Amino acid sequence: MKNLYIIRGLPGSGKSTLAKKLACRRYREADMFFIDKFGNYNFDLLKLQQAHDWCFQNIEVLLIRSENDAAVSNIFSCKSEYKKYVKLAQKYGFQSIIIEYQNYFDNTHDVPV
Repeated sequence: MKNLYIIRGLPGSGKSTLAKKLACRRYREADMFFIDKFGNYNFDLLKLQQAHDWCFQNIEVLLIRSENDAAVSNIFSCKSEYKKYVKLAQKYGFQSIIIEYQNYFDNTHDVPV
């Protein structure tokens, strides 16, 4: 069965790194919305909801088009924030696997310890 890995945890916990390892390029996270064409990260709190909507839409596209595993990595501070991804996985025949990081790992966003 195909898997949708739902990776949750604090900033800098290693979510992005794990998502890349599990799903290669078939992963999305809201932070990707803030990366410009030059690779610069430009966070804007006023666009956070837009970023999460973008992430959800992109995951749906990945699930529709993919015969392989996919991953989504966001903070997901409470169950209600990732519940819609579980439903989306079911809709497209994916098993959802929730992974929660609670420790510090190397990170790609230069978040200090």
